[in-house]
Amino acid sequence: MFKKIVTVIMAVSWLGIIIWFSLQPKLPIDATSRAKWALTQVESKYTVDGLKKTLSNRSNIIKPAVEVFFRFYGQSDYGSNSKAFNFIVRKIGHFTVYFFLGLFLFGTVRIFTKSPHPWTLLLGLLLAVFDELNQFFSANRVAMLQDVLVDFAGILSSVIFITIITFIYRYIKSLIEKRRLSKVAT
Repeated sequence: MFKKIVTVIMAVSWLGIIIWFSLQPKLPIDATSRAKWALTQVESKYTVDGLKKTLSNRSNIIKPAVEVFFRFYGQSDYGSNSKAFNFIVRKIGHFTVYFFLGLFLFGTVRIFTKSPHPWTLLLGLLLAVFDELNQFFSANRVAMLQDVLVDFAGILSSVIFITIITFIYRYIKSLIEKRRLSKVAT
């Protein structure tokens, strides 16, 4: 019973954190001098131009994927290094936050139903849509369908991750059980 309560509390708390961040106004890149300094330090090492050069030299697969990612958001050009870096970090953040929400939701939904996969995906999609609607009504925020898709990709990835881990666990458990039964039979 305690584990179930903790699982529900974690899911609700994580969702609360997501909603709290959605209510915050978007800060400009140069909001504080310390943040700007940190960003320029990262930029000097990992610039978009450097990324383009590295990708063009080493991989013909990754470069088009990065360009498709930017076009998906309606940006034909990467823009300045700081904007591109900020953009990529924010999208990775969306994915990661919703990946963990998917893990917590799966655990919570599993308490109430025997088939948590579709319910987790549906609930995750609804929460992603709600999050974007929440941002639509927040100061200096923009709601984007693309963000809903990135959020849902995080949820979907967590469900796939749990499914794979569960399959591996059950497979190893069955091998151990077969080995135990074969030792008992001999």
